[in-house]
Amino acid sequence: METPTRSVNRRVAVISLGCPKNLVDSETMVSQFLSQGLEMVQDPADADLVLVNTCGFLGSARRESLDALREVTRLKDEGSVQAVFVAGCMVGNYGDVIRAEVPGVDRLIDFSDYQRLGSIVDEHMPSSDAPSGFTVPGRHVQARLTPAHFAYLKISEGCNHTCSFCVIPAIRGRMKSVPLDELVERARRLVACGAKELNLIAQDSTMYGVDLYGEFRLVDLLDRLATIEGLAWIRLLYAYPTEVSDALIDRLAGEDTPVLPYIDVPLQHASDRML
Repeated sequence: METPTRSVNRRVAVISLGCPKNLVDSETMVSQFLSQGLEMVQDPADADLVLVNTCGFLGSARRESLDALREVTRLKDEGSVQAVFVAGCMVGNYGDVIRAEVPGVDRLIDFSDYQRLGSIVDEHMPSSDAPSGFTVPGRHVQARLTPAHFAYLKISEGCNHTCSFCVIPAIRGRMKSVPLDELVERARRLVACGAKELNLIAQDSTMYGVDLYGEFRLVDLLDRLATIEGLAWIRLLYAYPTEVSDALIDRLAGEDTPVLPYIDVPLQHASDRML
């Protein structure tokens, strides 16, 4: 009698916790896995590798992340999971806590590791069926973890503000804008895949472009995105109130445009000392 064999493809499950910005990071990592020819599964119990993308912003979020890791490492102890990776905001500032609380974790994935996940997987789960670090020739997959009709477009990473209550700059670093042309191309791909609404996200969306171009370029970005055929709605999230300019207000108030008259402003505190 022949011995049953597992699927040639190594199977991966991703658990994404926290905010939409973290969800976009999860999409990036899933895209990497798929482009490497790995098979994605929904149930962690069916996976060879489980990656938990953690949130480290609040104490309750950190507890949720640790609970998820404990559950996944239990599956590893039972033999259904081979490896457990951890990514997200807890890795940089709370890596020691993760190691102490969940010793069954195999690898902490830093933000700088997101583009080389394939080789990291090979280090922990070598496959006899594919060369180390292999990619599927000519294959680039853009994963979506949102419903088909909308998508998040992350326009920058990190934050230059130093609010006393917020740990994000220490975790994500200073603001780094994505080049305008690259964002437009990403948006076109998302619309081509069925997205009718794009939600623009960042730690501070109103500061977009200052680091790259020496000036605020959010209105220019909205103008470029508004020309994409098939895009019905553009929604602006995470706008910092002190940088909402007259030009931005005029753009949001415009008629016959997919840019919605909508703005998401996080009001954290009324005290300058706290801010």
